[in-house]
Amino acid sequence: MPGDVMITPGRPTPFSKDSAYWLMVLIPAGFIAGLYLTPVISVMIRSVTEPVLGFGNYVVILDNKAIQTVLGRTAYIVLVTTSLTLFFGYITAYAIVHARQREQRIIFFLVILTFWISVLIRTFAWIAVLQPRGLVNEILLGLGIIDSPLRLVRNDFGVIVGMVHICCPMPFCRSTQTCRQLTDLSFLQQEHWAQTASLHFSLFSYHFHCPGWQVQRF
Repeated sequence: MPGDVMITPGRPTPFSKDSAYWLMVLIPAGFIAGLYLTPVISVMIRSVTEPVLGFGNYVVILDNKAIQTVLGRTAYIVLVTTSLTLFFGYITAYAIVHARQREQRIIFFLVILTFWISVLIRTFAWIAVLQPRGLVNEILLGLGIIDSPLRLVRNDFGVIVGMVHICCPMPFCRSTQTCRQLTDLSFLQQEHWAQTASLHFSLFSYHFHCPGWQVQRF
């Protein structure tokens, strides 16, 4: 009819929002993969092809006493650091969830403050605090608890202290979110605090590793 306007469906645009999203994700991922995976794969191939094809290089490494010592100490430090990081992360998250609003802000500020300080500066600060004439040894000597300075740096203890301090803030946000969800459960409000805390920690551990799991009381 005269005056009618015919509307035809437009052609789909070749570049949608989803395409733009995946493009922004895949380009940096491909760049990082090219810089990281390429040399790693190259080294892995050379490890089984030179000087002859096989796993002879790995056999030599595993038979080396020095390398066995290094691997053992590394595994020990990793295990202790991970355990302490999760423990202190949970304790901090539990405290901030159950604290008053003003105290929550203070705790949160102290945790986030570590991200604003360089890792190098924090490392030198721990060396200054734990060295033979550092703050810790001076206090212990002044109180008469020890007769000579303790060796607290340049050993496994110093490495673990530094690593825990660096890694602790990282699981903090995730732990806080999980603790907030579990704190809302009414059946956690019981009179026996020890039983409640152990139940809370058990549910926290499961919920931390299985975020989609929901807790219900039957």
